[in-house]
Amino acid sequence: MEDLEIRLTCGREEFETVLAIRREVFVEGQSVPLDRELDGLDDGAEHILVLLGSEPIGCARVRTTGRTARLERIAVLKGWRGKGFGQRLVVFLVDHCQKHGMEKVVLHSQCAVRGFYEELGFTAHGPIFMDAGIEHVRMVLGVPSAGNDPD
Repeated sequence: MEDLEIRLTCGREEFETVLAIRREVFVEGQSVPLDRELDGLDDGAEHILVLLGSEPIGCARVRTTGRTARLERIAVLKGWRGKGFGQRLVVFLVDHCQKHGMEKVVLHSQCAVRGFYEELGFTAHGPIFMDAGIEHVRMVLGVPSAGNDPD
């Protein structure tokens, strides 16, 4: 049986592990500029680490505004994609947000993986836009309400 653990990071060393995963996936793998990836918003966020046994294989970041949570920097290392770990990470993130009273969960999905989030109940809202040279679309889980939108 696999030994998968998804949880909030504990301490600076695990945060550095999260940053290393993000660099590998976004900066090296997708050519996102490092200064765009390290956007100065990490201090105000919760960071989630995905471990398979003792091996870090994924991560994410959650920021909140009011009762809206924003899922960001969702990443699974290349060798572990397509095995259901990303889905389990997003389910964990949504559950975590709902347990903390969030009424709406939003994310900016790369258009290439839009279907992945749609299968998990997210719906696209608004036009396609460019972020770091990659097409994205805003996606929402939950009922949008006036005055409760961080974008």
